[in-house]
Amino acid sequence: MAKDPTTLKDDKDLVKIRDYINEYGGKNYGMSNNMIGWDQNHGDEKGGAININGGRLMDVSNENITDGSSYGNKDDVKSAIDNYASRSGLTSLRVEEEINKDPVDVTGGFEDSNFEDPYADKIDRYLDSILNREDFEYNHENDDSYKALEKSYDIKGDRAMEDVMGAASQMTGGRTNSWSESTAAQAKSRFDEGLMEKIPALEQAAYQRYMNEGNQDAQALNSLMSASNNKYNRFSDDRNFDRGVLEGDRNYNRGVMESDRNFDFQSKEAEAAAERWNTEFDYNVTRDQINDANWLKQFDYSKQQDAISNAYQNRQINISEANAASSRASREDSKTSSEVKDYLNYAAQQLESGKSESEVQNYLEGLNETGDISDEGLREVINRFPSLAMEAEEEPEGNQVSIGFHDMMSANDPLNWLVENAKIYTNSELKELERMLPADADAIKDFMSEITR
Repeated sequence: MAKDPTTLKDDKDLVKIRDYINEYGGKNYGMSNNMIGWDQNHGDEKGGAININGGRLMDVSNENITDGSSYGNKDDVKSAIDNYASRSGLTSLRVEEEINKDPVDVTGGFEDSNFEDPYADKIDRYLDSILNREDFEYNHENDDSYKALEKSYDIKGDRAMEDVMGAASQMTGGRTNSWSESTAAQAKSRFDEGLMEKIPALEQAAYQRYMNEGNQDAQALNSLMSASNNKYNRFSDDRNFDRGVLEGDRNYNRGVMESDRNFDFQSKEAEAAAERWNTEFDYNVTRDQINDANWLKQFDYSKQQDAISNAYQNRQINISEANAASSRASREDSKTSSEVKDYLNYAAQQLESGKSESEVQNYLEGLNETGDISDEGLREVINRFPSLAMEAEEEPEGNQVSIGFHDMMSANDPLNWLVENAKIYTNSELKELERMLPADADAIKDFMSEITR
């Protein structure tokens, strides 16, 4: 019996393979019509295999081809497309669509410091689907591919049975018999057995679809996790950059603050050092003034000792004059006595240096006007001018005792000076210098009494 070409076209469980590749394969894997090819089977007039870019997709038997078009069960074709995509490494466009639903901010402009993953919910759904997926179980009665194939084999079995019965009827003149019925039943049975033989292949195809769906979910999960990582990395890079800018500004501000603080500290240190220097300078000036005053006192005392020594050595002062001077000094108050002694020595020194009596007197009168010497002291000194002038004129040059006395009293330690320089004096000169060692008023009196014996 001739095959009805409309049978495959009208079967709702079958799809035109080329159209389904363009529809399903194009939507999910980017397949297009120009990628579809045909490989003719040798020894089969019409049977062959469909390929994609030269890669084998699925076989098509002669009975599933009509009017130049190939037909196949929808699930079988879908499984073949998914298997080919998995073998060829084609990326699921469905995964890319999931990723593109959440556009990535390529500028990385995160206002919040806490990262929020836009893919977290989808990742959780795919992960839950993979971890909690049911184990594969196959029941051909629940398989749409089996149901479609069963319907096709029923149609083909019924057609074969009708062909046998029709042929037998022609042979018997239209009468049926047990042989024709048995033969027709056998023809029908062969299709039923053929359907049963397809069950292992259907189970394998169902298992492959199960695996493909799992692989697609895993691929989608990996792609989403990769997109999530990329977005977090951009977030982390931007956050680190912002932190670097912030820390750079903070370090700069800290540097400015520390520089200002060091400058202020150094300025204060400089001011304190200047103040210490001024204080020490003032102290040193004061000490110099005290030392100068002490030196002047020592100098005046030395001059006094020189005058006494000179008077003694040259016998220009007699005992009565010494007693009279001592008597007058004892009657004066302590200040006048000190003035007379000091300025007597000064006058004697000036006269010794060649100054005239009038020059010395003018100088002493000036001191009297400023209050540095009293009226009594001035009169006493002036009254002594004749004897002082005589002393200055008669003093022999090179008086060793007088010079030694002056040097000895100028030393910090007169006694030590006398010991160190004893070798340059005679015994009589040393005795005289030794008698001149006292440095206070009482000792001078003792010295005076000593020379009057």
